[in-house]
Amino acid sequence: MGAQLLIFSMGVIVMGYGVGIYISPNIGAGPRDGLMLVLVKKTGASVKKVRTTIEVVVAIVGWLFGGPIGIGTVLIALFLGQIAHYTIPQCRNFLMKIIDKSEEEVTF
Repeated sequence: MGAQLLIFSMGVIVMGYGVGIYISPNIGAGPRDGLMLVLVKKTGASVKKVRTTIEVVVAIVGWLFGGPIGIGTVLIALFLGQIAHYTIPQCRNFLMKIIDKSEEEVTF
C-alpha cells in the first residue's frame, strides 16, 4: 500500500506540472482549467484556493450522482490545486527563458 501511495502521489505531482506546462503558453485551457483561470482573475483568489474548491465540488457532485470516492479522489481534490499553484509560475518562467534564448539565437 505504501508503494502504491508513493507512486500515486508522484503521479499527482506530474499532473500538477502537466497543468503548468499546458497553461503557460496562454494558447487555451480545458474547461476546468479555463474556469479556474477565470475565477482567479475575477476573484483575485489564489490558484490553490480556486482549483482546490473546484476539485472538491466536482468530487462531491460526482459522489452525489453515485460515483465512488476513494483515497485517490481525495488526494487529487486536496493537492492538485496546491501543486498547480506553484507549477504554473515555474513553467511560465521556464517558457519565458526558452523564448528569450531562442530569440537571441535567431538571426536573419
